[in-house]
Amino acid sequence: MGWTALVDSVSLEMLPMSRFQEAQAFYATVGYFDAIADDCSVFAAQLDGRIIGVARLAPENGVMVLRGMMVAKQHQRNGVGARLLQFMAPRMAGSDVFCLPHGWLEEFYGQVGFVKIDPSEAPEHLQERLTKQRPKYPEMIIMARRSARPSCDI
Repeated sequence: MGWTALVDSVSLEMLPMSRFQEAQAFYATVGYFDAIADDCSVFAAQLDGRIIGVARLAPENGVMVLRGMMVAKQHQRNGVGARLLQFMAPRMAGSDVFCLPHGWLEEFYGQVGFVKIDPSEAPEHLQERLTKQRPKYPEMIIMARRSARPSCDI
């Protein structure tokens, strides 16, 4: 199956809480073990009824954080992650959303409006997460997708 056919065959959905365990099980298969909290919005890419990608929006300290964008290795670089990200984008409208990806993914997240920011511009808890993760992931950056704010004409 070519990548176009694969991407066209993938279904996307926001999972109900009753399916969070499925998403957590998928995460384990790709070596990602952060727990999914009940207040997250969890999004899945599925092929033939099997989850092949997951990402979530997590409320943290008054801001939203895009976390755990993972696609099964055999389906990476075929557009699955991009479709999942595009599917999530409307649910990010109206909120400032942050993410902490590897630097080589800056363009990937940029396709839905994320821009690299100086760590000092991020909420303190994300600055701390970056500092903690940098020894293991030296290429990690902080990106933000700012909500459109109405202008105040006086």
